[in-house]
Amino acid sequence: MARETAQCSGSGLVSIITRSKHRSAILARRPELMVLGTEDEDADIEELISKGSVIAIGPGLGKSKWSRHLLQSALSAQQAQNTPLVVDADGLKLLAERLESGASIKRSNWVLTPHPGEAASLLNSSVGEVQSDRFVTVQKLSEFWGGLVY
Repeated sequence: MARETAQCSGSGLVSIITRSKHRSAILARRPELMVLGTEDEDADIEELISKGSVIAIGPGLGKSKWSRHLLQSALSAQQAQNTPLVVDADGLKLLAERLESGASIKRSNWVLTPHPGEAASLLNSSVGEVQSDRFVTVQKLSEFWGGLVY
């Protein structure tokens, strides 16, 4: 979905970093996309991420060691080059894990898109608290994590 949205919104080159086993399915549906398989011997993920003018991470990312490494690569590239970053789904879950370990990250140039459960995790609160006043929740998320929250 993220790749299709990027293309439909006028993006030029759209590159996807994914498991190699997903490449054929992606290219069958959208042959114009650039797809890098993470198991490719010559896959330089950090280089590809650093070339992006915008990075989107999270949907389908999972919570594995590989997922954490990919998120860290995206965060490092974003910080080094001030690249806008959109974090959704599993990317938000991985950010919430950092909160649990006492490490928080506040950025001004990212967009976080949590549903109520993800928002609760990002604030170390309950879904009920999030649902009781969504406007306050968005304000708290923005104050704590920075950036824009949708």
